[in-house]
Amino acid sequence: MRGVHCRRVAIIGVASLLWAASCDSDRLPITGSSATAGATENSTFALDNAAKSLDVLNNSGVMHKLEDLGFGSAVCQSSAARPSDEGIDDIGQGLKDISAWLADHVFTTEQIDSETSETVVYQLLPAVFCSDDGSVDEECATFLQDYPVRLHTTSPSEGDLDVVVEVGDPPRQLAKLRLYDNEFAASIDLDQLKRTLEAITAHEQDPPTLPQTMQGVVELALTVYGEADVGLAISLLEPVRLVLLNGQDDPVELNIARSISALSGRLSAATETASWGSAWQAVDATLPGSTFCDANPSSTDSSEPTCGDKERDGTFTGHLAGLSSEWTLDGIHDQLSFSNVGLGNESSVVKLGQDTLAKVDLNPNNDRRFAGSLERTDNGIVATVEPAIDLAVAMKLTHLSDSMKVDLPSWLADELFDVMIGGPPRAKILIPVEDPCATAGEESGPPKVMEGTVTLSASSLSEDTVIQAGQCITEVSGEDQHPFESVAAGTCN
Repeated sequence: MRGVHCRRVAIIGVASLLWAASCDSDRLPITGSSATAGATENSTFALDNAAKSLDVLNNSGVMHKLEDLGFGSAVCQSSAARPSDEGIDDIGQGLKDISAWLADHVFTTEQIDSETSETVVYQLLPAVFCSDDGSVDEECATFLQDYPVRLHTTSPSEGDLDVVVEVGDPPRQLAKLRLYDNEFAASIDLDQLKRTLEAITAHEQDPPTLPQTMQGVVELALTVYGEADVGLAISLLEPVRLVLLNGQDDPVELNIARSISALSGRLSAATETASWGSAWQAVDATLPGSTFCDANPSSTDSSEPTCGDKERDGTFTGHLAGLSSEWTLDGIHDQLSFSNVGLGNESSVVKLGQDTLAKVDLNPNNDRRFAGSLERTDNGIVATVEPAIDLAVAMKLTHLSDSMKVDLPSWLADELFDVMIGGPPRAKILIPVEDPCATAGEESGPPKVMEGTVTLSASSLSEDTVIQAGQCITEVSGEDQHPFESVAAGTCN
């Protein structure tokens, strides 16, 4: 029998899964039997295709190509001959189990509460939803009796279903779902989720601590592009705002701008490719110093960094201008390509009050983006970058209190770092990797610049470190040295 907590999570999960496009007057006629059949067919089609994509790519060895490209531990065996990943197999089976569970416990004719020519309403019944191997979970049943869950189902177009979930009596609209012939999409309103959870747990002796503010709409969409070809995307349809109170009752705040396909991925068995990416817009965080600074510090050890009044009474803020990337693993050509890699369209900063502690810029003179690829060769992994990676980091920790700068390296207090890897027209670096089939003890050697240059510069250093094409990136040992002084251009063996 499922655990009590699993039941409660499942109930909230169903509600959370259901919240997609609003229904308008352009609805098609619908019946209880057509709604039930359509919900089962559409969800099964999407989830089973996702499971099939995982299964085909997992068993073909495509997923093991990441190990060959340095992600994970390589083994002395061809990718096609390696056993499939049991974790991926479990995910695939889990998707199939979800589609069966929806058909058996959610969209059933037994749970049809009412129907008109345009709307079919399901109400989750304890005897159906809470049933497991013939027995009914009592806490699950009590919950549904106290807080009825109804699914209002309409058809905006042939074969497609929109579902709106209401919880409680009087009902509170919580979530929406799109069950379309090529899409299984669900979203939830965070404010409504918070209000629903507060109502459900109001009479509990020890209710869970929820954020003071929860705002925004989050969507999860599974799209079927073809046979065993599916994509998954998480989007923030409305800006997300979370506010929590720390131990001193000061607000800790997180704001994320509207981000379509903030996280996404696609699996195509036919082309033996796996792709994924991100498209986060601006992320801003506010953290009062009281969150991690003692109001009455007991330590008097001057050798340990401690907060001063400036940190204790001040507010730290962080601004990440964005985070984008697109990655494609080509299982046929053993190549991982990437593009649109960036940190937004402006500088990212960390501040204490009005003082800037750190500032980061990526490719400010090259559209703030770069592209490239990773390819496995007999000699190692060749990393290609176009047009360049120009990463500039400015540190200004002199703004911190003296008590926070104990043991702080001088080069970190007020420094401008710049890392440039570029062409023209591109940079190529050979990264030797250990051959899993080689004799134990064989060394792989240092990275080699094949095309372009690598330049490391810092405002506190009199000279830049420059590694030209044909040279290797070697390590220089030393004590209390600047990190860029530990890197030098060397002769390749």
